[in-house]
Amino acid sequence: MTEQRLAIPREEWRTLALVARAIDATEAGPAARLSRSSAFVEGTGLWYLRGADDVIVTMLDECECGETFNAGVALQLVQYAGVRALGDDTCDLVFSDDGFQRLETSSGANVVVDSPQAPDVPVLSTGPHAASAVVRAADLADVIWGALQPLISEVPGQPPPVVTIGIEEDGSVGVACDWRPFGYPKATFRVLSSRANGSFTVACRLRSVYHLFFQAVEDDADILIEIGPEWVSFDAVSERGWTAWCPTRLSKARWADRVATTLEASGHYWGWIDDQVIGDCGATGEEPEVRIAFIESVPELVRLTLVHQGAPDRDGRLLREVNGLNARKTEVRFWEDGGCLVASYDLPCTRHDEVAYWADRLRDETDGIGILVRELE
Repeated sequence: MTEQRLAIPREEWRTLALVARAIDATEAGPAARLSRSSAFVEGTGLWYLRGADDVIVTMLDECECGETFNAGVALQLVQYAGVRALGDDTCDLVFSDDGFQRLETSSGANVVVDSPQAPDVPVLSTGPHAASAVVRAADLADVIWGALQPLISEVPGQPPPVVTIGIEEDGSVGVACDWRPFGYPKATFRVLSSRANGSFTVACRLRSVYHLFFQAVEDDADILIEIGPEWVSFDAVSERGWTAWCPTRLSKARWADRVATTLEASGHYWGWIDDQVIGDCGATGEEPEVRIAFIESVPELVRLTLVHQGAPDRDGRLLREVNGLNARKTEVRFWEDGGCLVASYDLPCTRHDEVAYWADRLRDETDGIGILVRELE
């Protein structure tokens, strides 16, 4: 049996355990990932931890080791090492080829666990970002807490409110949360940065990041925020050696993920037109496109719209036909717009599981109307 021993410093174990606890890593899976590669600085490795809301935390591993490997490390072992490291114990991590891994302490305590599979990690963006800023950790934690503070109980069947973070033109960092669907006002909390470059705003989940700032970094630490289209990163490497990566949401609409999941399960061909509008082309991918837009009303709505192209309605015939359709049809609304006939249906977001049905229904309700529009040209 061959073994590989890593003498990981006490401070590294303590920080790693704090990070894992702050982001609820055990809810995302049983293991962290430890990678050592020739691409890293010689003598260092990188920890990867995934949190409950898909946040990824990378953290430097600085123990002496010249080997290249990727390994899963059981989170029970990480948490135990963090506890032992609060005292005077040093903790060695030992990998063996018999399917087990061990933690051995200087006081003689030890843990043996099954070696978990190394979890997959996404490709994290290291390319150009749209905006960046440096903010004091305690100030950033305060504005995130301010945006999240209503802390109402989860409403069954409903997604949480949308949270956005942005670097603004004046160099301030703003965090906003729209609580209106839950009876609270929408609010934006801002803090000035010590330096900033660019301006950009995205939607993402920040609850785990708040707990990181509260538990795993000093109040006066400088945090480098970098915002791009796919990730927001919070870099505390200079203080505690970790960087948190939060995936951005495709849409700032609260129900966007639920609607996208429904369409994916329906077998429809669909895709994002922009960050607020989805295009649905039905089960074949060749049916008339229904546009699905998110309306920030009370209650929140998904507006499905189908447009039949035509020529300008110079003599009012199309308008008369539209009036007749509205008189005969129920639920679906019609109007004329620059010679085009527009059909639309407003679906409450709480009925998001019906969105594919209503996209097909809208096509059925307007079947043959395109011929009418062309005849009136």
